[in-house]
Amino acid sequence: MTEVSPDPKNPEINECVFDTTAKYAYYRFVVNEVHDWDNGKNPLYAVLERIDLLDAIIGVTRVIIDPAACSIGIRENKQLTFTVEPENATYIKEHIFWGSLQNDVASVDENTGIVTGKSNGVATIFASYLNKTGNCRVTVGTPPADKVTDVIIKNPPQKALSVGSAVPLYVEVLPSSANQKVSWTVRGHSPIAVSVDNQTIDGARIVAVNPGTATVTARSVGNYTESASCEVTVVAVPKVSIEVGHGGSDPGTYRYYNGMQIVTSGGTMIKESDITLVVALKLKEELVRHGVDVLISREEDIKVHVKSDKEKGIVGFVDVAKEYAPDVGVSVHVNALIYPQSNAEGFIGFYREDSHPTTSQELINEIKSEVENIGQITRTAVDEFVMDSLDCPTAYLEMGFLCNPNDYVKFNTVEKQQNFGTAYAKGILKYLGIPWKP
Repeated sequence: MTEVSPDPKNPEINECVFDTTAKYAYYRFVVNEVHDWDNGKNPLYAVLERIDLLDAIIGVTRVIIDPAACSIGIRENKQLTFTVEPENATYIKEHIFWGSLQNDVASVDENTGIVTGKSNGVATIFASYLNKTGNCRVTVGTPPADKVTDVIIKNPPQKALSVGSAVPLYVEVLPSSANQKVSWTVRGHSPIAVSVDNQTIDGARIVAVNPGTATVTARSVGNYTESASCEVTVVAVPKVSIEVGHGGSDPGTYRYYNGMQIVTSGGTMIKESDITLVVALKLKEELVRHGVDVLISREEDIKVHVKSDKEKGIVGFVDVAKEYAPDVGVSVHVNALIYPQSNAEGFIGFYREDSHPTTSQELINEIKSEVENIGQITRTAVDEFVMDSLDCPTAYLEMGFLCNPNDYVKFNTVEKQQNFGTAYAKGILKYLGIPWKP
């Protein structure tokens, strides 16, 4: 107790001075006695009673983090909370400090307790108050994937592959948030017709190895009960027949050119039969280079009968090609109209509606794409042409109009004509599933 005396002349004022440096104390003013001032015997006095707060505080014995353990994904956040024991303990909430012992795995906001996953691993998150600490074990990793519900092969082969060819198979795993990995298997009679390589998350490459049929299966790694299969047929070395337009005494269409001007006389005679031979020979060269067997109607400037004439004992090329049984048949020609000049322009790929129309259009589309790459405009049309007896996809290829100088300039040299032969070969090979070799 500390005794103090107020001002005797003003008993209403009770002032006192005390130590304010104590960290854990406060003072209570207590009036003990009041005596008559006139008698002057016992002065009024009061005391300041020092109360030690350490005697009034209920200490924190334990800090607990909720939850004690959890898992989160990388860049995922989670709110942690804390409690103290005993429940009536005296503490200042703002003085709780959060931290991480493995900050590279998971960090925590030191004020809020929000944890953020940073990399795969385990981190200890702690909350401290004075000398008491609680911990939480946080595992950081890729969130568990959704369950696989379906596997789809998006582009199963629609036609037979030839030995040595290869095609991609693209696979889709649903849902997209599930594990996208698949395993590939091949089943069939020995020797196995295909092999699988270049496996990626999007699919794989199927390589035709031996003639025959095989079943290719893509099975989910995340859910082994889900899979997709397709049947692949492999045939021997592919065969292509090439009918080379006209030749010898049959020049086909022709025009007289003086430079780039069409003239009626005095110019150079440009014959369809000369152009088609250059194109066809280059086409054959590239196909053979890629392992394709080729039947060609002529390899020099001679007349070859397209159709047979039994009375004259002539066997036409169409009948020869029919016996050859090609996988693809093409005719190489140059277009023209009867007028000296015409606005008709561009490559045309003709097919028959009554003979393999779908696959013939697919063949023409592949060729058109390559012809466009060398600068020629293209289109597709329906017509009856000389290869109508073949039981395979066929295309009658008119590279351009000789009667149009805008077209002629695109094939007025041997080099340009050979470019068409190469474009035709690339399109046919792509249709057959044979990769181009530069």
